[in-house]
Amino acid sequence: MDEPALFSEFPFLVRLRSTGGMVLKGHLVAGGRWWPLVVSAPHYPDLRHLRITTGTENSAEQPESPDLSRCSSVYEAVKLYRDSLSSRPPPPDDGATIADEDDSAVSALRSHMTVRRQLRELGTRHVTSSASDLSWVTLSTLDRSARRHAMTLNLAADYPASCPRISADLPVELTVSWHKGSTLLDIYQRFEEAVDKYQEFWTALDRLDAQLWVVDPESPSRRDTRRRIVISSQLSLEVTVDPLYPSSVPGCRFLGAETAAAALRDKLAREIDSWDEYEGLVENLERLLSVEFVRRSAAGVGGEAAGDGGAIAVDCGICYSYRLEGETPERCCDDARCGQPFHTSCLYEWLRALPSTRQTLRTVFGECPYCSTPISCEIPSG
Repeated sequence: MDEPALFSEFPFLVRLRSTGGMVLKGHLVAGGRWWPLVVSAPHYPDLRHLRITTGTENSAEQPESPDLSRCSSVYEAVKLYRDSLSSRPPPPDDGATIADEDDSAVSALRSHMTVRRQLRELGTRHVTSSASDLSWVTLSTLDRSARRHAMTLNLAADYPASCPRISADLPVELTVSWHKGSTLLDIYQRFEEAVDKYQEFWTALDRLDAQLWVVDPESPSRRDTRRRIVISSQLSLEVTVDPLYPSSVPGCRFLGAETAAAALRDKLAREIDSWDEYEGLVENLERLLSVEFVRRSAAGVGGEAAGDGGAIAVDCGICYSYRLEGETPERCCDDARCGQPFHTSCLYEWLRALPSTRQTLRTVFGECPYCSTPISCEIPSG
């Protein structure tokens, strides 16, 4: 709902969950008195049949409602209705209505006000965005290198009885110990502590992203620990960096022509003991593998770049795209002169259509679509 002024001026109104339209319930102050209120807009954002009542729908005496047909927003309608109540006597049993512990709207109201108070205590400068009914709020902070990090909190209607659902751009899920008396400030402080803990990790990956040609993820987030970097036209390396120990040996997975991949796997295994934790990630890998990764400045557009071996292809040679329903090209032709990458699913569909293709258990055998070199792949699951 795009009416921020509504909850700003009428903080004791909350939106109820409904299958259609909009229903608000709560209280407002008019003429120095508390009035229970129900706002119903069944066709929202169309305000036809907008209705505002006090008390319950079965109340025997309802104040005469002003003409709301000319109102252009719910905010304007509630404001007009409030003005019409200013000269009226208070409704009966008003105190009992507010004290009704079984009223879900009152519980949501108290939750709403608790969130507002805790956000003020936290400091609104840390609030990046929020829902107008405060069902979610995004907080952010800057680390020591001026990198911005965000955290979104989804708050249930019974907050603070239950812990908000936390989504943060951190490499490890943020967990908090929630108990009676815990606040949004407690979560935010834990978030800041976590951000400070991963400084070295983000610095290492920022340097890698700035130097090398990273083909996956295409747009890395602060939570991504994995990078796939180009070595040559037939080979790439997927590294997974430990967020807590980024200077240690990363997880390494070679993707490409098997003959080239096997040679580098063996070399890494032989040289792993010479890893220097005081040396950079890129420098260590290039020294141990005796390779030079393709620099970002050499990467071209459309999945190709100039390298020592000519054009570097990372897109699938069958569907001509890099990402296909979350899958990236992982199977390459084993002929070093070809090295064309393929999605496993694309290669399988290609091979199964050839009359010469053979199958053994869950593996199919055929020929590379580009150079006719023998090639195989596993049958995709599902």
